[in-house]
Amino acid sequence: MKIALITGATSGIGYEISKRLLKMNYIVYAIGRNFIKNNENIFNEYENFIPVTCDLSKLNDLEKTLHSLKKIKFDLIINSAGIGYFSLHEEMNISKIKNMIAINLQAPLVISQYFLRTLKENKGIIINISSVTANKESPLASVYSATKAGLSQFSKSLFE
Repeated sequence: MKIALITGATSGIGYEISKRLLKMNYIVYAIGRNFIKNNENIFNEYENFIPVTCDLSKLNDLEKTLHSLKKIKFDLIINSAGIGYFSLHEEMNISKIKNMIAINLQAPLVISQYFLRTLKENKGIIINISSVTANKESPLASVYSATKAGLSQFSKSLFE
């Protein structure tokens, strides 16, 4: 049975990808901040679903979580978690800037580095979910665009 690690599994794209992987008989280690908020909690149906509570914006927490998963031989890692705040840059709150950098860019880089050797040995795959804003200028999304452009460039460089 194949094993996947996915971030952002409590909502949005990460949630939908998790459901699909479970239906494909993957064991899914799902990283998210809060699994209780999902009232329908479809994941209760699957014994192969392993929720991993972690706030990706806190690097120390992320490193502890990754260390606890160190011995697992993942076949697939999907960095799906993302957050966006939109306003003119001069009006952006600094904590929101830090949060976007931590979740959209720092976390995928750290997670990829942590498991890359094992993935290479297993001929595994990393999928980083970016955004069209990585290649498009937007005065209200300068930080978000920068984090997604960084993630896209990291992905291309890693592939090479």
